[in-house]
Amino acid sequence: MIYLCVSGGTASVYVGQPLDTVKVKMQTFPTMYRNAYHCFKTTLVQEGVRRGLYAGTVPSLAAQVCTNTREHVQIQDFIQSEWGTDRRFEFGWGPGIDPNFQM
Repeated sequence: MIYLCVSGGTASVYVGQPLDTVKVKMQTFPTMYRNAYHCFKTTLVQEGVRRGLYAGTVPSLAAQVCTNTREHVQIQDFIQSEWGTDRRFEFGWGPGIDPNFQM
């Protein structure tokens, strides 16, 4: 079931990374861009997809996968201590779907 955590973390990073890049650029250079769309378009044209919108993806991906896996293990420990059974099928998707879930 760890693969669910890895796939959830991967999807989360690849969907959110361009938005995070735009947010950080707008915070760092507030007078350079008119709005988020202008920042997105300018970054895409000047730097491209790989070097512009997805800059910093690898560290973010590693952190997200580690976090999701840790949370999965914590949830499994909790489930086994409370119900005394292995219910991975029902509860294994939790951290992969919602990486912000904290116990």
